[in-house]
Amino acid sequence: MRIHPSRPCCPHCLNTDLRWVEIVGTGIVTGFCVVAQPFVPGIATPYVIVRVSLSGAPEVELVANIVGKPTTALAVGAQVHIVYDEVDDDLVLANFELVANVA
Repeated sequence: MRIHPSRPCCPHCLNTDLRWVEIVGTGIVTGFCVVAQPFVPGIATPYVIVRVSLSGAPEVELVANIVGKPTTALAVGAQVHIVYDEVDDDLVLANFELVANVA
């Protein structure tokens, strides 16, 4: 069983013998939302938030922005891969991009 987000123990059995496991950065969109209302000043709208079930670890789902164009092809079941946005030396954000957008 994989646990995300990381915790000091398993939330089911309380086992503390946990380890990091590397998984691939691809997955399937299980849900998404187009945000049109500007909730945070300085963040341009519209933007799209996706929920992704990771390949090889379907019990792990991540929520992140989808980047790249066009997002009109976005649908539940679409294949995506992870891309990173290095905001500064201390902050790296994980986003997803449609696999069809990869050249």
